[in-house]
Amino acid sequence: MKFFLPVCLIVVVIGTSIGWAVNHYSFGWREARFGELRMDGSVDADNLSEHLVSLRPNAASKAELPNGSIHDFGSMAQGEQGEHTFVIKNVGNAPLTLKKGASTCKCTLANLEKGSLAPGEETTVKLEWTVQTAEPQFSQNAEIRTNDATIGAISLQIRGKVYREVEFVPDSITFGEIAADDAFEFAGEMYSYLDDTITIQKVSFGSKRLNALSEIQWEALPRENYDLVHEQAKQAFRFVAKVKPGLDQGSVSTPLKVQFSKASEPNSQDPENWYVTTVSCAGSVVGELTVLKTSLVKTSSNDVNYLNIGDVGPGDDLEYPFLLKFKGSQAAKTNLSIGACTPKDSVSATIEELGKPNPNSTSRTFRVKVKLTPGQSVVDLRINATDNVGWVTIESDNPKVPALRVALNVKIESVP
Repeated sequence: MKFFLPVCLIVVVIGTSIGWAVNHYSFGWREARFGELRMDGSVDADNLSEHLVSLRPNAASKAELPNGSIHDFGSMAQGEQGEHTFVIKNVGNAPLTLKKGASTCKCTLANLEKGSLAPGEETTVKLEWTVQTAEPQFSQNAEIRTNDATIGAISLQIRGKVYREVEFVPDSITFGEIAADDAFEFAGEMYSYLDDTITIQKVSFGSKRLNALSEIQWEALPRENYDLVHEQAKQAFRFVAKVKPGLDQGSVSTPLKVQFSKASEPNSQDPENWYVTTVSCAGSVVGELTVLKTSLVKTSSNDVNYLNIGDVGPGDDLEYPFLLKFKGSQAAKTNLSIGACTPKDSVSATIEELGKPNPNSTSRTFRVKVKLTPGQSVVDLRINATDNVGWVTIESDNPKVPALRVALNVKIESVP
């Protein structure tokens, strides 16, 4: 009995050793891996496809598109239909299988001639589409699933520009800020994709006042001057609008209307048979003196500029600057100064020009600094809260430049 436990222990050790030896002989020499991924990093997600191909070097299909997988159709009109044939070739040494995959809603795989290609064989795939978008760019995709381990699927893409029958460059005209006493001009181009030859009969604005002050000229553009985006247009025209001084201050937004006739239609000189296309024009006509907008400067519903200061007391900041722009032909020969400030016991101001004065300049910038002075009683100048109004007036020594007033929206607390 005294040898029983030692014998059992010896048996366990021998059995364990034999089991380990058998296991090591069968599996211990094998390289650790997860599928085809190697624990030592020699095969990972980045090079897995190439590794799979290397496992069957004598039997690998490979898809190639000799003419590329992207077709740019250039320009097409809205609603127009198109088609393009792609070529797929098997440059591998095993059969290449092809199956239709997903496609976007405006693109259709019309046909796939062969579902399997022998090595060296090629086939065609026709893609059809309809341009159904108001966006200037069109792009659609279709997918062909393959057994090519390096790519899995082929993505075919068609893309191009969508045009209307008549297009303007720029597609909307912005002439920015114009001084009320300044003349200005702007230009643009019109491209026609109509099959018919057109003749421009009349160009005008939607604004009677703008028409009265404007002269609009147009001419046909030679083809060598077409821009690259519209090189497929059938005709092109350039127009120049010259506007005299006299527009009312404020924003300007009006269409430029181009009326044209088609050569193939009878009575083309009759305005009743003319066609009309438009492009928007927008800008702003400012007076000689303009307050530049900031977080402090606001404009009321009746176009009055005011400083939105709020409640202030003796311990608060009591100086509030804003910028003033002086534009136009009178800028170089006019001096500005501070006029009346109301209430005079609570409001004062100073003005200084920014930058070095230029006697030939048509644009100058000034800083106006408003100073508030608390008194023995509250001064309530809040807009719509009281009948009292605080004003700062900027005057000029030029009768052609009227004074400018800026209101104050503020409540000045009293001195304790």
